[in-house]
Amino acid sequence: MNEQYIYFEQIYCLITAGKAIDDATFLSELDEIYKVKDGVVDPSEELLSKFLRNGYWNFEDNEFKPALNQLLEYAEKGEFLDLLSYLNAGVYLIGFQEILGESKDAITQKLKSGITKTLGTVKTTTAANIQLDMISGNFQEENLKSLITYIKEQLKLKEADDKIEEVKRMEHLFINNLSEFVKELLPESSNIRTPDALLFDKIKIEIIDQAIALWKPNQIMELTSLFQIRYIDPSFADRLTDEIPFLKALKQNLENFKDEQKPLSLHLIKTQLIPKVEMSIAKLSSF
Repeated sequence: MNEQYIYFEQIYCLITAGKAIDDATFLSELDEIYKVKDGVVDPSEELLSKFLRNGYWNFEDNEFKPALNQLLEYAEKGEFLDLLSYLNAGVYLIGFQEILGESKDAITQKLKSGITKTLGTVKTTTAANIQLDMISGNFQEENLKSLITYIKEQLKLKEADDKIEEVKRMEHLFINNLSEFVKELLPESSNIRTPDALLFDKIKIEIIDQAIALWKPNQIMELTSLFQIRYIDPSFADRLTDEIPFLKALKQNLENFKDEQKPLSLHLIKTQLIPKVEMSIAKLSSF
């Protein structure tokens, strides 16, 4: 319930990795932190704020139980905008369970129901786990501690699902929009080099043929430049050795590719991309 820390993903990445702040993403983070939805404060968060910031003792006697009931309804329906709001709401819902006429276990189950619904609408980020670690010591009641454990478990499951969906999204770009694919993998800063996350070890080798057939000459050169930056220039390529099998499969598919209707693409594949793939494999194999 104590809000000593406010975590901003964009600022964290700027400080730790030198990544430039994306204005649109940062504004979105501000809206999320301050519970703004479509330009107005979300009703569920506005009510929770009356407990958190105004002080629950400022309710009138005839307002308090209806406010608790409304807070529980918001929680059960999954209407809070972030996971920490469920813990903050839980402090009051469980703390005043006798006024509500609900058992602590029943309230906890309703909170879990809402958490599950909210998890379906949010994307897992570093922020969620960092925030939980920051504030977990503030929640000592057993039911609230069990909620923290539940959130962490569910975040792990969702993170695994999100990673699968992200790979599928990148595979789609690799086939249908190689320029955007390359753009997403390029370092955000040319001054500060940070490790690249593994990706090609997860992309299906079976899609390579389909992708090559759709690539345009300029995209082939963009991919060639990416490999130079990702593997050959001074970097953290030693962390990417698991991508060797994909690169070997790519090289084989490139060598086998024949389409007389694409003479320029064939030329660039032979003279630019294949040599760069070979150099990348050699660099990774040296580690």
